[in-house]
Amino acid sequence: LDCKRGDVGSTAQAYAKACYDDLKADAVTLSPYLGYDAIQPFVTGQYAGKGAFILCATSNPSADEMQSDALRDRVASLSSNGGAWGVKTAVASRPLGLVVGATRPAAVSAARTQNGDAWLLTPGVGAQGADASTVVRAALSSSSRDVRLVVPVSRAIMNADDPSAAAQKLCQEIRDAISNAPPPPSLTDTLADASRRLSDTMTSTFPRTAELLTGGALKPHQAKFVGCVLRSGALKFGSFQLKSGRQSPYFFNAGLVCDGNDAAEFFDAYAAAIQNSGLEFDVVFGPAYKGIPLCAGVSAALAARGVSSSFAYNRKEAKDHGEGGTLVGAAVKGRRVLLVDDVISAGTAVREATGILAKAGAILVGVCVAVDRQEVTGGSAPPAPGSERVSAVEGVRRELGVPVVPILTLTDLLAYLEAKGGSDEHAANVRKYRETYGAC
Repeated sequence: LDCKRGDVGSTAQAYAKACYDDLKADAVTLSPYLGYDAIQPFVTGQYAGKGAFILCATSNPSADEMQSDALRDRVASLSSNGGAWGVKTAVASRPLGLVVGATRPAAVSAARTQNGDAWLLTPGVGAQGADASTVVRAALSSSSRDVRLVVPVSRAIMNADDPSAAAQKLCQEIRDAISNAPPPPSLTDTLADASRRLSDTMTSTFPRTAELLTGGALKPHQAKFVGCVLRSGALKFGSFQLKSGRQSPYFFNAGLVCDGNDAAEFFDAYAAAIQNSGLEFDVVFGPAYKGIPLCAGVSAALAARGVSSSFAYNRKEAKDHGEGGTLVGAAVKGRRVLLVDDVISAGTAVREATGILAKAGAILVGVCVAVDRQEVTGGSAPPAPGSERVSAVEGVRRELGVPVVPILTLTDLLAYLEAKGGSDEHAANVRKYRETYGAC
């Protein structure tokens, strides 16, 4: 029964009685806005074992006005076997499921990552524009072929010329998507991924410790990258006013990599970082405007390394003729997309791009940037003592639930300056800046 109930105490109990005893429902949808008080009457006591699907990410266009990715992740986590709601419910049939709109495949994938136990109810296939194969791939994208997915379709079948044929076609799409899904990762793959994630976390969150562990040595592709951006003027040292109001001792502008030879090294550095990360993807996406040559160049550099990929980008304004729309290049619907950008300062551009990709039905699997500044977001004032010092990159990583792979970090840059003769002043300025604004 899709009733989306959510109320307090005795009212919730009355709703549960009406749904289960009067209407004879076996499962309901519930709003979590009031917390577990609104859920408990539907899944405990005499109704233990009944099914409940908790609203996690709805399929309506304005859902983002209220539902942040962090909120969706919290609902999914609380509902899991080890989560607070799951523990309180604690019955053999595991009644807590999640409602995750099929129009948001990235949210489906994130919910499955947060909660590998729940059945996912995924409205939005058919009339709302989502397709069954995309949502199945998103639900299977974590680690298992145990899809635990309910795909409700009404109008697309009910209004079809031949409803029976439409239903059979939908079932076949789901079966094909499951059978064509990549196998779950092996233990070796899982351990390698864990190692990469640990390395990313150490580098982003504990840069000083990471520097000690790595010995400050640049990898070959990083050394070439530094040479390229210094030679082209894309990386400069001095005193630069940032949009945040901070005075930075260095500045990076990828737009100044405009020579063919420099660009070849620049794009290859992206390709090397992506290849080393182990990320698997189908499409390289670049947000307008800098991302347009970036996605094409990175895709070409990956091809030179034997990695096949397509590329796509967006327009700032929708085109009303020709192919129309805002997306250009390879189709992204139902495909694994890697987003490439130059730097993440506040994360605004990346969030806008992921919103575009989500609406297009893409499955975001990662982000790759040239430079991770490893500094906290905000204005010119230093972070308050005792406050959590989270970098923009780490914030994006947490919010989107995907890895963010940099070619170079501030830790790497400082190590380069300290190892290079004649750069003591620049190194001292960068070190002082990091002590003030660093995420560590």
